[in-house]
Amino acid sequence: MNTNNSSLDVADENIRRFWDNYLILLRKREVKTSGERWSVFQSEQYINAYPDLRLTLHSPENITRYLKQLGQNPSIADWPFRQAVHAIQILFSLINVPWIHEVDWSFWLESSISLNSDHPGDKGAGAL
Repeated sequence: MNTNNSSLDVADENIRRFWDNYLILLRKREVKTSGERWSVFQSEQYINAYPDLRLTLHSPENITRYLKQLGQNPSIADWPFRQAVHAIQILFSLINVPWIHEVDWSFWLESSISLNSDHPGDKGAGAL
């Protein structure tokens, strides 16, 4: 038996279970099915921005830095920015970080004022 393959299998299973749990939480938050894929994408983008930092070691400053940089991107429309805020909020809610209420989620959501309300993924995602 190859121990490396076994370790990879366990890691792959843990990752799969993490995203399964994320999808469950999205559904509990009433994110439309059509918005789930984009929420996962936005969360992966956030995670990829900090490749050497485990999620449990992130802080409100990491989120603020990321959202500030994302918001300064002139090519991002309001709805994907808002969706990124929702997705990241749900991401950290999933892992139950103690500082989740230290992030001013309302500020970030309100900084994107012209969101198209019938875009997939908008419904209910902001409520914790």
